[in-house]
This record gives sequence, C-alpha cells and structure tokens, in this order.
Amino acid sequence: MVEGDAAQIGELWVRDSVTPMLRELLVHPCSEVRTLAAVTFNEGVDHGPDLPDDLRPAWRAALTGAHPNHLSHHGSWRLQQILKHAVASDPALCADWFIANAAALRWTSRAAHTVESLSDVLRDLPREQKRRVCTSLIKEDLLASGFAGEFLATDETLTEQLLRDGAVDVDTLLSAMSGLRDFTVEGLASALLRAGVSPTRIAGRALSSRQWTGSEAAALRNDLQFFSALSEQRPELAEVCAEAAGQLGHELDVATAKEKQERLLGW
Repeated sequence: MVEGDAAQIGELWVRDSVTPMLRELLVHPCSEVRTLAAVTFNEGVDHGPDLPDDLRPAWRAALTGAHPNHLSHHGSWRLQQILKHAVASDPALCADWFIANAAALRWTSRAAHTVESLSDVLRDLPREQKRRVCTSLIKEDLLASGFAGEFLATDETLTEQLLRDGAVDVDTLLSAMSGLRDFTVEGLASALLRAGVSPTRIAGRALSSRQWTGSEAAALRNDLQFFSALSEQRPELAEVCAEAAGQLGHELDVATAKEKQERLLGW
C-alpha cells in the first residue's frame, strides 16, 4: 500500500472493535494510512472502537501527523472533534498537532478553514501549551498558519510574556493582525502601544484589508462604527481609533462622491 491508496480502505470507524488490521494500519509506513487509522477511534467522537492503552503511544504519533488533506470530509471532521476533545484531556497532543501541521497549512484556503474550525481549541489551550507552539514554530509558519492571531490576540498575558522574552517582536504582532476590523485589533493594539508602536502605524495595519459587498460607503460607515465602539470600550486605544477614523473619514468622502456620480450616470 502506497500514498493514494488510503482512500480505497473505506470508513474504518464503522467497526466497534480493534482488529489486527487496524493495529497494523496505525503503524503503517504510509502517513495517509496512519492518519485514517488514527481518526478511527472514538476519542471524543461517536462510532469507532475504544482506544486500548497499549495502542495510545502509536495513536498519538499517528494523530500528530494527521494532515487534513489526507482525509475525506467526514474524516477531517472526526479529526477536528478528536482535537476538541483532547484540549481538555490531552492539551499537549493538540499543541503537538499544531506544531507538526503549521507549515503544511501555510497560506491555503484549507488553513483558513482549519483555523476557523479549531479556533476554540487554539484559544482554550493552556497558556504553557500556547507558548510552546509559539516558540517552536518559525515566524513565517506561526503567521501563515493563522495560529499567531488566535494565540496572541486572545491572550494578552501570553503576548506580553513572549514580547518580554524576545520570543516574538512587534513586527510579528503587527502581521498577526488580520487587517480587518475584528478581534485582532482589540487584542493586539494595546500590546503594540505598550511596546512603543505609534497609533498611526497600528491604525494603518488595522485598515490594511477590506471586504464588502454592495456599497463601499456603507462598509466604511460600519468600519467607523467599529472604531467608535472600540474607543468607548477600550479608552487606552482612543488614539489608534482616532487615527483610523481620520483615514476612514477621508475614504468615506471619496466613496460617497463616487457612488453619487454613479447614480447620476444611472450605473
């Protein structure tokens, strides 16, 4: 059996007992086969056999290397459920999985989907495991996998510790901001200000990307409302919010004039 053959095996979790074949598949030389075998067990998910204690070391090794691309849609869902269960029962396993798979998830749509589906796992990891992931990955993998935003923007204590220890720098924090008006602005702006980054630079990064449908002017008004609310909720970010509002106000004037002209032309 070689790479690509795993899809022919079928859904092993339909059986409720550990067969000799399943034992062999769990330590098979082919990573795709090991991945399928790993998600077969009913660890935090219905269906499939119980995991015997003697197979747990091999199972942990196989699951750590389980790449979503090697699984069917349902198999990938089982992997997600297993990791969500493990965040409480075996958080080190979750951290091992994130470390092992960060590079493979870089800048792909699957990375975005995986991070979205596992955001609770990333955020609920104990701080020492978050720190281990952050310090084990190179900067490019930490950022491109999407893990940086989930870890650093949701745990200000961790962020301060990593900055103080030199494990991350302000450029990493700026890059961890999505560029959209979301949790990464509130979660990282305070740490950046304390690290000496100017409100202008932070606001520029917070406004570096925009997604909208329909009226651009309406989208800009929503962005202005975001920063107005943030300024009220987090007074220490008032300068950042004011910088952002100034830029947005100019863009709103331009967009409003453009849309008015388009209406006059019947577009």
